[in-house]
Amino acid sequence: MKFKYNENENPPAPFFPVRVSHPANRDRFVDLPAKIDTGFDITCIPESLIAQLVLDKWGEIEVMGFEARPTSVPLYAIYLELPSGKRGYLNALAFSADHVLLGRDVINLLHLVLDGPNLTFEVVE
Repeated sequence: MKFKYNENENPPAPFFPVRVSHPANRDRFVDLPAKIDTGFDITCIPESLIAQLVLDKWGEIEVMGFEARPTSVPLYAIYLELPSGKRGYLNALAFSADHVLLGRDVINLLHLVLDGPNLTFEVVE
């Protein structure tokens, strides 16, 4: 499957559509764009999904950002479906954005070919 980079990002970045669902009730779902970000260990979802999908806090994890100070943040259980057909349960962080941020917990399940000069990428099966 081939996709184009989102050129509204600066610099352009690889995005593709995903479906985020409540893990126990997949009738509650939202389709969103997802940015592939190899710099993140764990997938992040928009904060707005917590209330919209009635997500349960699953636990907490310590994260460290640019300030290099560990901070404890909640994890939320989700069910994630990718356009490649891969799907499954995972725990995600919430952040203030309108898209999903796919971390290496999901990226490492995929065979991706990034073509930066042509602003395209492919998910190879």
